[in-house]
Amino acid sequence: MARHIALMVGSAAVVFYCGAVISMTGGLVMTVLAFAFVMLAIAMTMPLAHNYAASDRRLGELDHALIDETFSNALWGVLWALIVSVFLVVYQSFDSSVLGPVASALAVAGLVHLLIVFSMCLKRVHRIYQRVVAKA
Repeated sequence: MARHIALMVGSAAVVFYCGAVISMTGGLVMTVLAFAFVMLAIAMTMPLAHNYAASDRRLGELDHALIDETFSNALWGVLWALIVSVFLVVYQSFDSSVLGPVASALAVAGLVHLLIVFSMCLKRVHRIYQRVVAKA
């Protein structure tokens, strides 16, 4: 968790101190929404995995917990992607010289958090697959 926060704060600090401003947010919003759709697909498959794990007696309580954690992380990723995309749309509607690097730093921190959540979801889906195939 500390590395996660350090990565978000560090990337936001670099953007702020360099004075960078996000200029083209349209493609960025589409990319964020693509991540949201992938995480929504992951979240939609987790109830099926939960039902499969409930019917298979070889899978233990840790397997059920891993599936539930993946489901909640995927839903958090979808919610966070929607928050970031709304922030980017609102950011685009204002003059970037007024908001400047502060809003860009916040956007970058949100995007880094989204990428971390996405990679965590993929890692957990891979771990679920390993555990189910190993016991099947």
